[in-house]
Amino acid sequence: MGSRKTKQNELVYIPFTVFGTDGITPLTGQAGSCTYNLTLNNANAPEVVTIAEIGSTGYYYASFTPLSLGTYDLEITCPDDRVLGETLFCETNDLDDIKTDTAAIKIVTDNLPDSGALTDIVNTLTRSLGLAQENYYLDNTSYDTYSGAKLLTSGRLRIYSAAGSVGTANDVLATYTITAIWNNDELQTYKVVKQ
Repeated sequence: MGSRKTKQNELVYIPFTVFGTDGITPLTGQAGSCTYNLTLNNANAPEVVTIAEIGSTGYYYASFTPLSLGTYDLEITCPDDRVLGETLFCETNDLDDIKTDTAAIKIVTDNLPDSGALTDIVNTLTRSLGLAQENYYLDNTSYDTYSGAKLLTSGRLRIYSAAGSVGTANDVLATYTITAIWNNDELQTYKVVKQ
């Protein structure tokens, strides 16, 4: 194992493997046979460590929640006589960081787009959904007839911000003009232009 940083009141998972006598094959069913010693700043720590196996794989994890700031040392002894050690440097929790670092909060809010820009983003995404035929209405259509088949030559496409308004004059987000040019029964060009 090794060392790493963690936060106060944040659940910590420490993975490890228990091997058989060959040193290669993982041993299953050993979670209850492993013991631990947890210290905080070189004194016994009050937190309880849970040791569990992931399925029946021979792969295990130890978990606990650091309640205090400082240096935690965790030693796990398992049936393979291996002692696994992990050092955790427990820092302040995120709430304490926020309380003392208001400059960071200001920087984040300064970089957010204004409400007008957010509205533009929402409208652009909604128009994109409309072009994928969500809340989409095609009318004012014109057709050419070729060998008994009707071929669309023009129309008006409207996209709505609310499903209940589709086909009405309300909540129209964008209007497009469609133009299609045919050569006999083959489509030559198809144009959709936002008005």
